[in-house]
Amino acid sequence: MPSGLLLAVTTHISTDVAAVPLLWVLPLALYLLTLVIAFQTYPLIPHWLVINVQPIFILGLVITFVVVSFGSIVYLIAIHLVVFFVCALACHGELARRRPAPQHLTAYYVWISAGGFIGGIATGIVAPHVFNWVAEYPLLIVLAVLCRPGLTLPAARSVQFALLCMLGIAALIIIGFTAEVQTLQYNLFSVVTGILLGLALHYWRVPLPFAAIVAFIFFAGHYYNENIRTQTVRNFFGVLSVEESSDGRFRTLWHGATAQGSQRIRDNEGNLVTGRPEMISEFFAGGGIAQVFDAMRARVAGRTSVAVIGLGTGTLACSTRPGDLLTFYEIDLDVVRIARDPKLFNFISECALHYQSSWAMRGSPLQMPQTEATTSFLSMRSSVPRSPFIFSPAKRWECISAS
Repeated sequence: MPSGLLLAVTTHISTDVAAVPLLWVLPLALYLLTLVIAFQTYPLIPHWLVINVQPIFILGLVITFVVVSFGSIVYLIAIHLVVFFVCALACHGELARRRPAPQHLTAYYVWISAGGFIGGIATGIVAPHVFNWVAEYPLLIVLAVLCRPGLTLPAARSVQFALLCMLGIAALIIIGFTAEVQTLQYNLFSVVTGILLGLALHYWRVPLPFAAIVAFIFFAGHYYNENIRTQTVRNFFGVLSVEESSDGRFRTLWHGATAQGSQRIRDNEGNLVTGRPEMISEFFAGGGIAQVFDAMRARVAGRTSVAVIGLGTGTLACSTRPGDLLTFYEIDLDVVRIARDPKLFNFISECALHYQSSWAMRGSPLQMPQTEATTSFLSMRSSVPRSPFIFSPAKRWECISAS
């Protein structure tokens, strides 16, 4: 189970939190450290202490994951890594505590290896094809709770049994709301989440009800967020979601927790916006990217040729003038599909009336006709023509330059 959790937390923090190079080294190092500590003759961190503090850290993760999903990148990465460390150490500690007699150690270690293999396959290969979000991460957190000592089934007429039944019924109601395209009210969701967090504190020593409450909060939080999403796609590069603002005026493309571009779809009176879309978010008039285009046009007379690294919603297509050549370099085909869908974003359809589409893994970019605004979608591995570069778009990092 810890091996699956290792892959899940690595996937989550490296795609949904921050795409930082070599970030995977941190969870891997913590995973190996938990093995060293758990199988020591005298563990550096006592197992009883890990078992007692694990529920506290998990509740902190639940609050961060569901209630306060956005914040400092350092804080988000830290809380995920700390909870992963505690859960992996608790699971490995239970393995060490249940170690058999020396004559059975060979089979014991073989089964540990087999479990790690199965967990890796389930998380790394099966889960991305089954879930359209990183659902395996909260699922494995819940399973880590069930690995705690003292797991028993409640009596049929006990309070714990009634609680489990109520949570199951509530989960079915939420599924029904989603099937009927009903919206969960934020105030109701917040009140129910607060009550359940209080119940989780009450049952923090009892694995089954605590795990059930945590699972329900994760489940309800996901379905609440799905209410504002028009589309969600998961692929090798991460999770893409298209969300509308609560007032229905804006639509945003997200890659994990990073906005890739927004479009105003309704005016202040709630009427649909038609025609050439307005450039907003980081592309607004007078912003950093707009200043790059102004400086470029001040230096280059006539037609300009611009290469844009990253398509996003295709907002920069509306920055062109007649005769300009604009080339987008995008490695994610799902981003291309979303940006070209006028039902989601119409920057490309309105501002690049004549374009060609291609996907090249190597070689030089194709020669495109010099139409009013030409866009091509090519791999990052293709060579780039001599032209100004715009590294775009991500709100969590900016690297904008003109040559």
